[in-house]
Amino acid sequence: MNKTIPEKILSNQAVVVDPTMPYILASGVNSPIYCDMRKLLSDVETRGEIINKIADLIERERFNNYVVVGVATAGIPWASLLAQRLNKPLAYVRPEPKDHGLGKQIEGSIDKGQKVIVIEDLTSTGGSAIRSVEAIHSENIEVLSCYSICSYKSKLAKERFQELQIKHSFLFGIDEILQTALKNNYLSSTEIKLVEDWLRTGPFNSDI
Repeated sequence: MNKTIPEKILSNQAVVVDPTMPYILASGVNSPIYCDMRKLLSDVETRGEIINKIADLIERERFNNYVVVGVATAGIPWASLLAQRLNKPLAYVRPEPKDHGLGKQIEGSIDKGQKVIVIEDLTSTGGSAIRSVEAIHSENIEVLSCYSICSYKSKLAKERFQELQIKHSFLFGIDEILQTALKNNYLSSTEIKLVEDWLRTGPFNSDI
């Protein structure tokens, strides 16, 4: 039987879960979950399925005259693949402006009148994507929407996107990944509940 994308995400260890919270995130937070969507780039079949699904979401919106913009660094390869799939221009946003040369933060050409679609691999608190949107707005460029593969469904991220009047779409919520882990016997129902409770009450304040 063919695996679903959430099953492939787990089998590729793009999401790993351990209720004892052994993972230290970049923020310094101890977490029972660690996500690394870059692992999926090496799985040609899964990578293609993900690109096609995000492309379908974008094409349904009937946007035109836009540039696909990746959030550095993890969003860049996905944005590159999507730009090729959609036959659209590509750019990316650095975390900070360069401290040399022209001091640019947005790399690539965005012509006057063009709009932007922002691509991120994972949205937790939304910080990286939001900073990228703000950098794009500072250049008086309109952002049409933001897309990611997976979202922690953080209430903070949702509020921040709403404040900027940016629609955020994603293929899978972290709760769907966890339920897939339960269904495929990666974790017990007790372990899943511990992780879900942490997501709801911890730093991500997830709406799951």
